[in-house]
Amino acid sequence: MIGNLTMPELIHHQDPVTDLQQVLDAVFRLVVPGPGREMVGIQGISETLRGAPGWYLWFEGRPGAYLMELVEAETVPAADAAPDTGRSEVRGTYWIKYYPATDDPNALSAFSEIERSIRRGEGFDATGTPDFEKGYDIPAACFLVGMLEATLSADGETFSLCLESLDRWITTTPDPGLIGQEGKGARDRNVPAWDHAWFLVDRLILALCLGYRTLPQRVSLYEGPGHIFQVDGEGMFHALPDATVHERRLEASFIICEGNGHPCAGGHTHPNPEAADRADRQEASPYRLLFSCQGEPLTVHPWVSSSWWRIREGHAALGGALPC
Repeated sequence: MIGNLTMPELIHHQDPVTDLQQVLDAVFRLVVPGPGREMVGIQGISETLRGAPGWYLWFEGRPGAYLMELVEAETVPAADAAPDTGRSEVRGTYWIKYYPATDDPNALSAFSEIERSIRRGEGFDATGTPDFEKGYDIPAACFLVGMLEATLSADGETFSLCLESLDRWITTTPDPGLIGQEGKGARDRNVPAWDHAWFLVDRLILALCLGYRTLPQRVSLYEGPGHIFQVDGEGMFHALPDATVHERRLEASFIICEGNGHPCAGGHTHPNPEAADRADRQEASPYRLLFSCQGEPLTVHPWVSSSWWRIREGHAALGGALPC
C-alpha cells in the first residue's frame, strides 16, 4: 500500500558466473601485461567472445593452444561455520580442451580421426583455435582433456581448484564384426590427457600465486580406477572400466584475500608438511591418496611443483598493483 512507507527488504542477487570469472580475470589482467607473463610462461591469452565464457591460452615452449571454458556455475549454501556475508559459496566447472598444433604430429596423432580431421580443416584460424565464424560446429566432446572445478568461499577469501582427468583418454570405434556384440573395437583416441590438463593447471596455479601474493594452503593428489570410452554403431559413448587406465584428481586451495583488502596470506606451513590428513578425505573413495602437503613439499613430485610456493617471491617485480 502507498500509505505504508516501510522500507522494503533488499534482496541480494548473486551471479556465480561473474564471481568465478572475476577471480581469474583479475589474475590474468595483472600477470599477463607485465613481467609475470614470462615468469608463468604465458605466450598469449584471449577471452572467448562467443559461446560459454572462458579463455584461450598459449604457452611458451608448448605447441598448440588451450581452451578453459566455464560450462556450469552455481551458488551453494555456505558452511554453517562461515560468517554471514549475505553471499553464498560459488562452484563452477571448467572444461579443459587442448588443440594440438598441426605441425606437431606426435600430439595430433593421439587424437581421434574426427578430431584430426577437424583440426586440419577450415574451422580453425591461424592462432590454432576455433575460427570465430566457422569453429562453432565442433562437437562439444572434441579435444576435451580434463575437468577443473573451481570454488570460491562465501566470504571471497578462499579459492579452491580440483582437476580431474585420465592418464590416458582412450576411445574405441566399433569393429563392423562386433556391432551388436560385446567387444571394444579398434582404438581411435589415445591422448595423454592428464599431462595436457595438468600443464594448464600448473600455469594457472603459478598465476594465482603470483597475482594474489599467495601460495597453496593445501595440496592433495588422488588416483582411482579409470575407464575408456566405447563408441557404439550409433555414435553414443559408453564408459567401460579398464585396469590399464587411471583417473587422477589434484586438489589445491588458496587464500586470495584476507579481510578487507589486506594482502593475501603468506601461507601456513604444517609442522610435518608431508603428513597427509586422511581422516577427513574419506569421501575421495575409491580414490587412493598419493600425496598431500601443507606447505612446500619436502620431496620432489612430478605433479606438485615447488614453484607454486616460490613464485610469489618475485611479486615485487609486478609493481605492487595486486588485486587484493
